[in-house]
This record gives sequence, C-alpha cells and structure tokens, in this order.
Amino acid sequence: MAVSTKGKTEARTSRSRRMIWYGTAGVALASAGASFIVVTPITAPAPQAHVADILRTSGEDPDVYIDIIRHGVPSPPPPDFTTETPGPDLCTVAPCGGDSPANETGTGQAAFTGETLYKEFGPVSGVFSGNSLRDLETGQGYVNVLQEHGVTIPASETPNLPPGTPGFPDLTQLWQLNEAYSYLYLPQLTLDTPGGLLYQLEVLLWSLGLTLLPMPGGNYVTGVALDNDFTQGIDIMYANSANGIISSDGHIHEIGFNNDAAITAWTLMNVKNPDLLYFIPAFLDQLTSEFTGQGTAQLLDYAGIVENNTDTTERWTLDSWNGTAIPSFPDPLTESFVLFRDLIMPPQALVYDFISALFTGNPTTILDTTVTGIQDVIQSIIATPGDLTGYITTAVTDPDLFLASFRTHPSNLPSPSGPLPNPASAVDPNSGDLLGGTNLGDLANPGSFDVGDLANLLPTTGLAGLVPAELATMISGAFTSF
Repeated sequence: MAVSTKGKTEARTSRSRRMIWYGTAGVALASAGASFIVVTPITAPAPQAHVADILRTSGEDPDVYIDIIRHGVPSPPPPDFTTETPGPDLCTVAPCGGDSPANETGTGQAAFTGETLYKEFGPVSGVFSGNSLRDLETGQGYVNVLQEHGVTIPASETPNLPPGTPGFPDLTQLWQLNEAYSYLYLPQLTLDTPGGLLYQLEVLLWSLGLTLLPMPGGNYVTGVALDNDFTQGIDIMYANSANGIISSDGHIHEIGFNNDAAITAWTLMNVKNPDLLYFIPAFLDQLTSEFTGQGTAQLLDYAGIVENNTDTTERWTLDSWNGTAIPSFPDPLTESFVLFRDLIMPPQALVYDFISALFTGNPTTILDTTVTGIQDVIQSIIATPGDLTGYITTAVTDPDLFLASFRTHPSNLPSPSGPLPNPASAVDPNSGDLLGGTNLGDLANPGSFDVGDLANLLPTTGLAGLVPAELATMISGAFTSF
C-alpha cells in the first residue's frame, strides 16, 4: 500500500492540517498549557553515504514509515502524571487487569511486539518514546529484542535532542509524545466513572475534528494543542530518517512508543484514510466490553502497533492499525468525513494559534501566525472541490481500488492479544463480503443492493448491551426498514 515519495528523507518543517503540511511558521502551546514556545523548524544534518542515497540516485526512493506502539499493560496503581516520567511501570505478574487478557503481562506484550517489529523490519532508523515510564519500559523491551539479535540502535540524527534517556540510554525521549489527560477527570481510564466518560467523550470529539473544544484541567487545553505537539514529535521522528538506515523490507522505519488516546486522536485527525467502516464497529466493540464487563476489546490493544506512511503529496496514509491492514483508498463514508474534517480543523487552529500568539506579546509572531492560519483556511477551502473530484474520478476509473476500500484483513503487525473481536477477524479477505455479510458486488449493481444491508455494518447485538432493549431494537429497525 506504500507509495514511493521523492525526496522524503528531507526534514519536514511545518505542521499538518489537511494532512498536507501547511505553512512553515507557527506557535505551539507547551504541554503545561500555560507557557508558550515558538516552534523552530527542525533541519536534519546531511547524512553520510547510506543505502538510501544509492536508492535516491537510482530513482527508487525508500518510503518513510512511522510506527507508533501503545505501551504494555501497566501495574494496577493509577498513572501518576505529576512526575517527569509518570508511572506506573509495566505489569510483570499476570493477571494484570486493565482490560488485558488474563494470561498476558505488560513485559510479555512488549517482548511480543518487539519480536514482531524485528521480524518484519530488522534494523530501524530510530527508536523514540514518550515520557511515561510505561512507554519507556515498552520501548526498552523492543530495544532488548534488537540487542539480542545483534542490532545496533542508531543515535538520533536530529540536532538538539539528548542522545538517550537516563535509565534508557538507547531510547530518544520526546515530550511531544505525551498522553492527553486531565487532573479534573481522574480516574479517567475506564468508562464507569464520570471522569472517564467525560475524558473519553472529549478525545472522541477531538478525533472527529472538533479540536477547539477545551479539556478542563488538561495538559492539552484543546485538541489543537495535542495535534500541534504530537505533529512536532512526528516531525522529529521523520527528520531522523536522514540517517538513511534501510530496514529489511526496503523502507525506512522510525519506531515510537506512546499512549492510546493521543495515538488515536492524532491518527484520526491527520490520516487520509481513517476507515470508519473499521473504526465505528471497533469502537462500539470496546464500549460493549466496557459496559458489560464481557471481553477485553480495545480500540488499540496494549502494545498494539499503528503504522503510517506518506505519499507524493505528503499526506499520511494509515497502513495498519492494531493488527488490521487498512485500505489506502477510503470508502465514501470515510472520504466524506475526511473532507468535512479538513474543512473544520484549519479555522479552529487559526483561532487557537492566534490566541496563543497573543500571549507571546511579539507582533511579528502574531502577524506570522495569523497569516499562516488564514492561508491554511483558504487552502483547505480551495482544495476541497479538487479532492472530491479526484476521489470520484479514481473511484469510477479504478473500480477494483474502490471495492477494496470496503475490505480489511489482518496485517503483518499483529496485536499481542491475537485474533481480535473486531472487523479484522470478521472479514474474509478473499471474499466479497463486508462486515455482517453485505456483498461488495451489490454495491456495483444498484439494482440488487438492499439499503437494509447497511444494518449489518453495525453490531446491533452489542448495542443491546449498551442501551435499553427498546432503544436497541428501534435503532436496528431504523436501518432494516429501508
């Protein structure tokens, strides 16, 4: 699914809005929410001769992949966000709880994913981690696997970064890869508390593009702040690809370890193919698991892998999520969401960045931020008709690619929890069936397509566990009545 990108090993210097990287100036809000910093463009030093240089000379550019892994299941005490490396550490003795399978430990999950990454990629360009102890320990589990196989961890190619973290010398720690949290919502890890419900709802709304919504008491005061910081962390990882270290699959891989809420929100805010036919049922599966206490379904499992790469327009493409290969070409529902998301996010970023710039008191910063924000808004409006036209043209001229947008199948980066109770295991990649049995051939033949089949896309049996039976029946009936 990867598409070669010319010159992609050059460092990025701007932040993402439409998944295209707009502007080169901007102000980001620091994690504490009270101090503001001017983001300095990151320029990677010119690497020495590497295999990547040979590939570029021959016209065969290696793709750059960013692989972000959720930490393993932590020990029972709730996370302490007041320290520089928040606890708790990884759970070492099963059962660990936290919606993790009873026979799995955090250290075991870290080792499993470490072996998976080594098997698929071999050597990698860099290994990064957020500041949570559970992130660092999960990353160290991967480092241990590499060292057992005799793989050297390269030093960071990005200037002004420490070579390693105290206690974790082979990991480059990035404060930008930080979990979103709120002191007012603690405990926020489960949905059975008011704080947990509010926290999950906030992250969900950010993921849907409502990024200006504030999180009271949060380290990220809005979703724009999270997007700014996480994007800067991704930029740093991307710049590190200048070292040109090629993995065994012929591409450049930057590996990072972080937390699920931040990973989920940033991914849905930025990738061009946030497959709603996958994410909606998977999210409902998690809700069912949380409310009924049956099963351990999670949108992103502990030590689950999320893999992104870029195409020639510098758009992020989601390749794999939690063991599921995501179609690179979005289905119509997903594309509609992306077009809407990409229209509403730039104006919100403009408002947030303008207010942030005001706090600096620097007229130049205020002017540059305002101009950049207005340019982003205008560019998003201008680009939308062309994006829609391009999508329709591709869907019509390449029906195989269009039909493939309705299929998901297991990827080569499995979850430690094995077969998942979500769309990854519900679809036979060799069949023409969607979730629940809607046939793809019917979509190409409107005369035989029953709109009522859309009811099969929703796990209505799961809804019965979330809402009163009468409401579940009514929701299901609304679809089947067409």
